[in-house]
Amino acid sequence: MDISHMAQFAGREKELEALERLYSADGLRTCSVYGRSRTGTSGLVREFCKGKPAIIVRFPEGTLREMLESICDSVTRYTSEDIPLPADYDEAFSAIGAACGGDGTVVVLDDAANADSLEFRKALGRFIDGHIRDSDNMLILCGSPENAMVSMTERSPLKDRIKDAVVLRPLSFAESRELHGKMKDLDAYKCHLTVGGIPLYHLLMNKSDYETCVEKCFLGTYPRLCTEAENIVRKSSVPYRYCSAILSEMAKGCGRPIDLANDQGISRQLCEVYLKKMESEGMIARVNPIANAPKKPVFTVKNPLLGFYHTVIRNNSDIVLADRTDFSDIAPEAGMFLELRFRSICYGYLKENFDCKAVGGWWIAGESTNSINLAAVIEKDGSEYTLVCDCKFRKGKIDTGALKNLKKRAEAVEADDKRLAMFSVSGFDGDLVKTAEKEGILLIGPKELLN
Repeated sequence: MDISHMAQFAGREKELEALERLYSADGLRTCSVYGRSRTGTSGLVREFCKGKPAIIVRFPEGTLREMLESICDSVTRYTSEDIPLPADYDEAFSAIGAACGGDGTVVVLDDAANADSLEFRKALGRFIDGHIRDSDNMLILCGSPENAMVSMTERSPLKDRIKDAVVLRPLSFAESRELHGKMKDLDAYKCHLTVGGIPLYHLLMNKSDYETCVEKCFLGTYPRLCTEAENIVRKSSVPYRYCSAILSEMAKGCGRPIDLANDQGISRQLCEVYLKKMESEGMIARVNPIANAPKKPVFTVKNPLLGFYHTVIRNNSDIVLADRTDFSDIAPEAGMFLELRFRSICYGYLKENFDCKAVGGWWIAGESTNSINLAAVIEKDGSEYTLVCDCKFRKGKIDTGALKNLKKRAEAVEADDKRLAMFSVSGFDGDLVKTAEKEGILLIGPKELLN
């Protein structure tokens, strides 16, 4: 799916200010701008270039000739003069150098990872050292995925030539909330749980409520975010068949490598290779065991979009019909996904608001990953304690029955100092609040989570 034409810019004020500060410095400035796919690297750089002399090259996924044609076209647009097709990268960068001069021009090499090769890096290194070394210009390498961009700038001969970096992280809820106008806070929160902090996805989910957003983007004849999820999987270095199947199994609660290997009919060694690649690509994450949880690796789906697609859509293809766009068809599965995804948001809350020595999960050997309790080892006043948490994403307020279940569950957690916490986006009833105050149980509700 090509949604690169959506040029809206939002939530990147700090990153834009960093680029402006760099631009205002003297001499040649070089930097990379990168992040997860769809985090808005191209949009940020184009916003930054407004009102500035800029040569913007966007490299396609293609041949060397196509890369050179892109440079040629960009120089022609900037100078309004036709130039012959360069014979190689050195000739292409020479054309850029001749066009930009020394007048504060910004040279942007977007989707740079598509062009990465030893020949490209050598020619770019010579361009930096020769054509623009003594200029007042700025060179920006832009693109994703993050690991590819980092690898390119840290390898010879670009190492030490790209001086600065601006890294785009997914938007926080507060930032993505701004993209949903008058939508109710809870609906905007559900959108954030479903697609994470990717600006373009939120711009697509531009309806008045969560249910209608899902119907627009995941159901019907052209479910654009389903197509996006499929494209992410197809671009993985893991073969599509296995990558998609592993994600679907994890969405069902199967996260142990040995079980995944058996389910796919592959060796444990090959499965571990696939899991390592998917982890490096940001698709999945391993759960850090807390207290006496099993120490053998367990994985969950990390990417929210992939999680929703494989939990709700892919595993319910029999009820998601192209000619029917009714959210009620998938409401139970969507509710289950939101609660599981809510656990990861609570994970982030603990890391941001407590002095955590470790954050992860607690579970019993052989359990579904859907049953994992959020847990953390927290340092306070020179000592540490283990916090066992329950995370509820439901409409009604949470009552003492949920606390009773948490207490029973926490009995099996082995820790010298063990405490309890409950997260709820809809709040807690009066009896639970009173009990929590009496017993020292931490309650974290909508005031903390939605603000």
